Amino acid sequence: KYISTQKHSQVMSFKYIDLSEFDPLSIADNETATAPETLHFQEDHYGEQQQQQQHSPQTWQPLEQCLKSSPASHNSDSSSSHIQPLELPNSADLHWFSADANGDNQREAKRHLLRDYLRERQREFTNYSDLLVHCGTWNVNNQFDDSFDLTEWLQPPRDQRAPDIYALGFQELDMSPLSNTMTYITQRSDREEKWIRLCQRCFPSSHCYSIVKTVRLLSTFLLVAAKDSLRNDIHSIRFGTQATGLMGFGPNKGGTAVRFQLGDTQFTFVNCHLAAGEDKLENRYNDFRDIQQKLKLMFEGTAGRYELLSHVGDAVGSHVTFFFGDLNFRLSGVSKEAVEARLFDTERPGAVEELLARHDELRRARAQARYGNIFLSYSEASIDFWPTYKYEIGSQRFDSEKVRVPSWCDRILYRAEDVRCEPLKYRSQHSYVYSDHKPVTCTFNTQVARVDVERQKRTIKRGVQWLDSLENAVLPQCTLEPGHEVQFGELSFSDTYRASLTLRNTGRVSASWQLMPTPGGEFSGVHASPVESRIPIGGSETIMLDATLGPCQWPQAVQRWAAGKADSAFAPGDVLVIALIGGPHIFAVPKGDIVPSCYGLPLACLCRLREPVLKTDRQSFRRLLMDCLESAGSSETCSNLGPPVHPIPVEVTRLLEATGDPDSPLLLPADPSEEDASMPSDSQLASIADALSRGAELPARLPPGAILQALLLLLHMLPDRPLLPGARQSQLARDLLSRVFAWARRLLKGPNWRHRDALVLRLARALDRPVAGSAPPSEAAIREVRRGLEQSANGGAQGAAQPQAFRQPDLIQL
Repeated sequence: KYISTQKHSQVMSFKYIDLSEFDPLSIADNETATAPETLHFQEDHYGEQQQQQQHSPQTWQPLEQCLKSSPASHNSDSSSSHIQPLELPNSADLHWFSADANGDNQREAKRHLLRDYLRERQREFTNYSDLLVHCGTWNVNNQFDDSFDLTEWLQPPRDQRAPDIYALGFQELDMSPLSNTMTYITQRSDREEKWIRLCQRCFPSSHCYSIVKTVRLLSTFLLVAAKDSLRNDIHSIRFGTQATGLMGFGPNKGGTAVRFQLGDTQFTFVNCHLAAGEDKLENRYNDFRDIQQKLKLMFEGTAGRYELLSHVGDAVGSHVTFFFGDLNFRLSGVSKEAVEARLFDTERPGAVEELLARHDELRRARAQARYGNIFLSYSEASIDFWPTYKYEIGSQRFDSEKVRVPSWCDRILYRAEDVRCEPLKYRSQHSYVYSDHKPVTCTFNTQVARVDVERQKRTIKRGVQWLDSLENAVLPQCTLEPGHEVQFGELSFSDTYRASLTLRNTGRVSASWQLMPTPGGEFSGVHASPVESRIPIGGSETIMLDATLGPCQWPQAVQRWAAGKADSAFAPGDVLVIALIGGPHIFAVPKGDIVPSCYGLPLACLCRLREPVLKTDRQSFRRLLMDCLESAGSSETCSNLGPPVHPIPVEVTRLLEATGDPDSPLLLPADPSEEDASMPSDSQLASIADALSRGAELPARLPPGAILQALLLLLHMLPDRPLLPGARQSQLARDLLSRVFAWARRLLKGPNWRHRDALVLRLARALDRPVAGSAPPSEAAIREVRRGLEQSANGGAQGAAQPQAFRQPDLIQL
């Protein structure tokens, strides 16, 4: 086939494309995906003999051969059906828009165009049927009795038909010592068998149910059952476990998962028990993330390829995912008495929603940048039931012994791609008093997709004809929402602020884009995610932007702020350039101002502040800072400023006093290349800088060495140069060095003398060049620091081991 190669205005056409080599529906012929080799990853076959007959492996053929093949050569229930994960194309896939694109890129681009065509028309060859899924979770607290009545937990309401699928997650199922041993044995434990029989006894009697799969990790147990009528449609069963307990791999906490394919739709059920404790929010987030990553690895490429529908995301590569269990997210910032008073206050309705909106950790985590990325892809039905934890066993009273704040620890989350998934009833069985947790259930009405192969082939044929008749392909067109300016508000030193942009495809073809660096290099202080993707026709991509003004960006921002420039947080060249592959560039300009900080200020300014930075009048502080910057920070040349109020900055004094104990370990890495590993995180540095700038107490809980690194960074960010002795050294610099060297000598009198070389290197680096310089300290700077420390180094504490002479620095190491 030939298509015109003429170039008309802004429209570029195809070149020659050989359709005989065009295979839009295969990535590799006769390729069988296998699971990663790992101890906990296993595969099971549900009705294996029936599946071998009805779900034989599918070999995809080239397009023209596929169109000519007989209907019998295709199986709509095969694992290579239309609902399989498709990897997003990279940025070069649409390079065929350029006049100099080679034939390989053009052929690949045409494959993607045909896939887009089929995605838009998937309902023409796909049949959908409703499926009722009943998910339940219950922390049974090691309780069991054959007399337990699970009817309310498992039976549907009278106005609802019997569920097609049951997915039941148990936590603390069996805490006996024997259970620890059975964790590593494939046979079911006695307690496990008893719970299975109890559940089967309480399933609706109108239908027969079979166990699809059970998975157990110590006391975290997942049971999946299905109607017998669905037995022959369920195949490609995968299951696995991920331990996240003691030291990150103990089986006392973790997740169990089952995934299978029903028709051409993949379902994943994850039951988990996350870290407990009111102060373990970070651990719960890490557990959730680790389980997600392990499931993604476990399920990646295990059931063929999803060639027609859109990308299913990064969670577990499944179309419908249910994530439930004892997630242990609590109510924070509120007392037990306040929660009970609000729940029992019948005159004020809406107590449940009010408590969740204000105090629920899960909802708050979804709104925070550091946690939201992993939680936002999941949804949760509206909660209208009372807290599920913690109760006195045998009653419906909240626990009074441990005074736990009542919380909604037991939750059911879900996500769906390309098929509908609608929660019908989200409820808790409050009448159950067997455990300190209440069981929770949610029934979902979702869909099962099945491909009609004959109609699929006809749609493919029409797609090829459409491509043949397409003489010109329009350039990709995208718009930015809400506009080309990204507002970050006021930014503090080293803190992270988040904003978002929506890139919407308004053109007639799918658009690939990538974020380009600014002409001067990487855009400073702003990091985007993702930095490239492919947007289908009419689709959009949300770009998350995180702005952090760290040590490299802050000094320039301070100078712009002192000069009274608008949007001082960003330089004029800090422009985000979004390049549409084969199309125009789109520009986004970050906007924002800074909140002054003690970091990055000259000595002359810091020593003349009578109050902390954030307690000083903003306008008078700006004038003082501008005068100091214009006079290069020298106290002798600053005009109309008066004498310094302090000989050295108060902030430096506070940090010196906080780190001046010679009996405390210095905690400096011996290798300068490991400096970044010992630096405090952005959030920790931001909290230290904020406390210094406000005159507040320094944070109490910081990792070892954080205050010391903050001190070195404060010295490093002083714009005054030279700080070390020289012809132009100011009196303020001399006073500062005298105090710093006295502090260092005091530190080295104790056991820290072993770290003298490391301290010399850090001080030389901090005092030699401003933070913008990336070069190591000069030999002259190292000599000056060594001379300052050796002035009384030999006069150490009596009885202490005397430090050896400072050795000549290793220039290769430096």
